[in-house]
Amino acid sequence: MRSRTCITTTLIAVALLLAGPATVASGAAKRRTVSAVVATALRNPSHVHDGCVPAMVSIPAPTNVRGLAPAPDFEVGESLWERGEPAWRIKNVHVSPTEATWELHPLAACRHDPADPGWYLSLQGRARSKRYELLAPAGQPVRRIAGFRVDGVTRATAPTARRAIRALGRPSRIKRGRAPRGGWPTSCTITWNRLGLRIEFNNYGWTRDICKGGFAQHGTITRMDRWAIRVGDDLAVTRETPLHMLDWMGHVDREDGAWVLDRYRTPYGDQGLYPSIALYATTVRHPIRRATFWIGKAGD
Repeated sequence: MRSRTCITTTLIAVALLLAGPATVASGAAKRRTVSAVVATALRNPSHVHDGCVPAMVSIPAPTNVRGLAPAPDFEVGESLWERGEPAWRIKNVHVSPTEATWELHPLAACRHDPADPGWYLSLQGRARSKRYELLAPAGQPVRRIAGFRVDGVTRATAPTARRAIRALGRPSRIKRGRAPRGGWPTSCTITWNRLGLRIEFNNYGWTRDICKGGFAQHGTITRMDRWAIRVGDDLAVTRETPLHMLDWMGHVDREDGAWVLDRYRTPYGDQGLYPSIALYATTVRHPIRRATFWIGKAGD
């Protein structure tokens, strides 16, 4: 009987030993394959052509672009404007894996001024890249962070600090906020250095252990080279996405030194539209350095 008990205990120990690493691995953040916006632009420089004569304008494709396509605003039959008038007509567009070429023909109103370009041509494409994905529906707060769902509203699904650690892996740092006099801390900031991710969890009510029972409220991506940010059905934004291209496409506006990628509406407190995702870069032609995002599961 004792021998059978020992064998059973040994088998259980071996099974737990084998299952242990798999359990830990499943809790780590998963890499997601996402589609990222990759774009380049050309603003009618003086060396493109001389005067109002037919011209061929080419733009080389970035080396990491796949599935290249000309921007939809500049297809065959479209007009390019100068000084408030249509000056050029696109007669043909040829796209190859390495470049795109537009054939331009002048119109009667053409008054070409290389020093004051009134038009530009651009390319957009999709690049497949394995990065962590930050996902938000259009007009709403963030829903997923590297596969971790933060849109739960029940006790079993709410995005608590405990569940975040289980989903995203072991954190690099856990910092509990200061407690008000006679109360418990209401904030806890958890950092994952390997992800380049920091999330603040808040709870203004029932939990004493804020770093387990706090709810995901807002966060910061500190390493944009590891992330792709996607709003709704749009292509994702990465560190390499030129912000001036997003501005031309109408997705970005400036606020407090940031480029706001999307907004959400709150019916509470000071009602109105607030940034759900904001991007930060030195200028529109510099890489995106970091991003901030809103989750709001502790309340607005």
